[in-house]
Amino acid sequence: MDPRKAFLNVDANADGYHEEPNISGSIIQKKLVSRGAFGWRGDVVLEMYKNPEAKLTLLLPNDYRGVLTLHFASHDSPPVPARNREFIYEASENGRVQIKETGLIERVCYYDHFHSRYRNGVEIPTVVDAGMSNVAPNSIALRFITPVWEDHIWVYVVGTKADADQVYEAIWGDGNHFNRPVYLRLIENR
Repeated sequence: MDPRKAFLNVDANADGYHEEPNISGSIIQKKLVSRGAFGWRGDVVLEMYKNPEAKLTLLLPNDYRGVLTLHFASHDSPPVPARNREFIYEASENGRVQIKETGLIERVCYYDHFHSRYRNGVEIPTVVDAGMSNVAPNSIALRFITPVWEDHIWVYVVGTKADADQVYEAIWGDGNHFNRPVYLRLIENR
């Protein structure tokens, strides 16, 4: 089995480490480390991060509304110091957040791990699944839209449920067909 193939899915867990559920494609490739010339038949190691989980805060420009994109670096930069698990990321005026600690944060179960607030301190709730949320549809929230794994980008909307639905429908249309040209236009200036 070649772990570099896009169709391979892996579930990895170990006591005291972050669980890695259902990783595949470019995500697994970012986490693989070659054992080098001394490895046996091309052995690789899947790196995992030790607990606790990260605490993540997004600082947004005051009164920001619209698409917010999280851009993960193509290569992981481990946290400094090594045991650091608290991070604050500032969004640009046009809604772009650059994240370098990708191995720790770019994971399937982390969509809702971001706490967000405006620079003036006003908290913004995070909504991943509108059907399971207790946030009112007309409230401003950080609303998850979709990951785009091959680009290492997560798309959110800061706005109401109607704002998020509009962006979701533009990107996903019928819910089954990803509209890449629309997605690229949305992230173009971020």
